[in-house]
Amino acid sequence: MAQNVKTIIRSARKTGRRFSTLKKEHVDRTLPSDTHVEEILPFSQLRDKEIASLLNKYHIGLTVEEAKKIRRILKRDPTLTEVVIWGIQGSEHSSYKSSKRHLKLLPTQAPNVMLGPSEDSGIIEIARTKKERFGIVMAHESHNHPSQVVPYEGSATGVGGIVRDVLCMGAHVIAIADPLRFGDIKKAESLLTAEGVVDGIGGYGNPIGVPNIAGDVYFDKSFNDNCLVNVVALGLLEEKEIIHSRAPKGAGKKGYDIIIVGKPTDRSGMGGAAFASKTLREQDKGKNKGAVQEPNPFLKRHILESTYELFRILKDKKLIDDVGFKDLGAGGVMCASFCWIVPPRITQMVLDHYNKRWAFSEIATGAGAGVIGKVTSNKNYVLRYKGAVVCEARAQDICEALLYNRPFKPRRVSYKEPRLSMPRDLEKVFLQLLSHENIASRKPIFESYDKNVQGSVLLEAGQADAGVILPFLNRADADESLKKIAVSLSVDGNPRYGKISPYWQAVNANPFFAPDAEVVGRLEEYITGHFGKRESVQSFRQGFDSSTGDHRDIGAGGRYGKNYYAVI
Repeated sequence: MAQNVKTIIRSARKTGRRFSTLKKEHVDRTLPSDTHVEEILPFSQLRDKEIASLLNKYHIGLTVEEAKKIRRILKRDPTLTEVVIWGIQGSEHSSYKSSKRHLKLLPTQAPNVMLGPSEDSGIIEIARTKKERFGIVMAHESHNHPSQVVPYEGSATGVGGIVRDVLCMGAHVIAIADPLRFGDIKKAESLLTAEGVVDGIGGYGNPIGVPNIAGDVYFDKSFNDNCLVNVVALGLLEEKEIIHSRAPKGAGKKGYDIIIVGKPTDRSGMGGAAFASKTLREQDKGKNKGAVQEPNPFLKRHILESTYELFRILKDKKLIDDVGFKDLGAGGVMCASFCWIVPPRITQMVLDHYNKRWAFSEIATGAGAGVIGKVTSNKNYVLRYKGAVVCEARAQDICEALLYNRPFKPRRVSYKEPRLSMPRDLEKVFLQLLSHENIASRKPIFESYDKNVQGSVLLEAGQADAGVILPFLNRADADESLKKIAVSLSVDGNPRYGKISPYWQAVNANPFFAPDAEVVGRLEEYITGHFGKRESVQSFRQGFDSSTGDHRDIGAGGRYGKNYYAVI
């Protein structure tokens, strides 16, 4: 019979048991007595129910089978830190473990694609001169669970996250948009959620100085328990200004430093990636609030401006190709393990830039830049805490070990075609339509946002079906011909179509938002979608149908002889 969980853990603590298979050079046996002793989770000695209880105790989003697989990969019982790490990287939010194989079916290459879906953002060519090629950096993600639990903070940090995704590519962030989905408008909770989300988007987006130029909102009872808060961001850069979200070639041999920039991690936001991958339950609402990060838009504005200046310095010194830059998302440090990766010769320059020139410590308590590690040629990911190794595993196993090929099948639907008769009072019907929550003016929403900051907005939210900006207007090195180029941004879609057919919902997303942009100018486009629990075969089929439906050709024309569509 398996021993009691508490007894086994207590025994491990008393003996100070550490890794049984770690290399000797990773464990210093002469460490002082106050050295951290990492807790081992003894999966090899536990029944499935006891493993499940242990995972639940530490709020780790892994299944029992996944926990046992981790033990098989490591060939030993894992540490608590390792299991937490796998819970982050193995979450649907971070790993795409169920959808990755299907997402590969989407078209990602076209003549105008400068960078496809391999890093934090995609890049589409917007203009070129004889010597230069310029791109619009695009990113789109959701912050659904956090916004349902804590609407203001959840939506605010969603804006912060998408802005970082664009920034870390080396781009100047020029616009954001917010497609939103809420529950039945007649329910008080849905209204409170909607108000909190809109306040959060404005409360964060306005101080960081990025215009909100587009968005849409739908109310439907299907979103009563789980609103959808999408955020889109655009940035501008020159091709030679692209900074990749990875360690530069040769960084391991040269011992590049890992520099983190920002404020110290607190208890808020812990387990955010795993939380974002769970199914929300009303009884867990209070417990889940801690997984939502507290926003600090004024520090973010400081980070944006200081980083823009550092971009210019690196460009002038011809160091762009020598560094890597990555934002820390829901997975925190584990998700990226760096903000900046730089050669040792410029480490002090980067630290002084944030800590002295921009005086981060005076903006927020504990804020600053510091070295937290080094890139090595070793394929293992090694973490130390107070002198003890708390994690040692192959980086590839952490990122790719938990992948699924889930079964899926079509969902049977049976709806009758509606019978509609001609109304007698058309004026009354028109007034009812115009006052409907899904048709009425969105002015109360977009008037909450700063729509003109940066001074490059040509058509702001509410003036047309798409927002339009002049991305080169504020770029000092752009010639006059570039400053006349405009970019339109539209977000749209009918969520009710998905109840009947996710495939045709995705197909019809094109005619929904394409005309919005076409009435104001050209269109370079991409789409994302949201679906339910990944373990449900019907729900998973919905996601697959949508991914195959949303890239159908939408017509001819365009700069390259046809209207290329790529998912980036």
